[in-house]
Amino acid sequence: MLKKYLSILLLFGFTGCSTGQNLRVRRLALIDDQGTERLVLTTASSQVQVNGKIYQRRSPASGIILNNSKGDEVGGIAMLDDGTASFTLDGYSKDGVNERASLYVFPDGKSGVLVKDAKGNVRAKMGVDENMNTVFELAGSDEKSKISAIVAPDGKARLIQPKAQ
Repeated sequence: MLKKYLSILLLFGFTGCSTGQNLRVRRLALIDDQGTERLVLTTASSQVQVNGKIYQRRSPASGIILNNSKGDEVGGIAMLDDGTASFTLDGYSKDGVNERASLYVFPDGKSGVLVKDAKGNVRAKMGVDENMNTVFELAGSDEKSKISAIVAPDGKARLIQPKAQ
């Protein structure tokens, strides 16, 4: 126990850290015992690792990135340079890692929640579109809408069921 307190004292007492000082970094990574980055706080991430491959983001992102034990991104909270903000959780399946649930805000005014199945197909959407309509939609595994509801800004609601095919 004494060793623990001495370590804390050495870390904070003798390194010059005190109330009112700031730590300023562009990127901070927490690593696991194998050296894999598991949680990253960054100001400009332009790449993402998925299934061991590096891809370019559509826009650089600042935020908190969550990685699995292989270093693949599996979620995070991000503010993209294109104006998009999102909180996303990814999931595993036999088809690999893909986005599974996302809370988003787009610069055009759209916002909402998306839920995808293990293959990455959008199965449920709820949000507000660019015309300020509240939209709720449920889809099958083919991503075709099976039922949707729209509530206009004036409060008028309509339920939409697709025609039988």
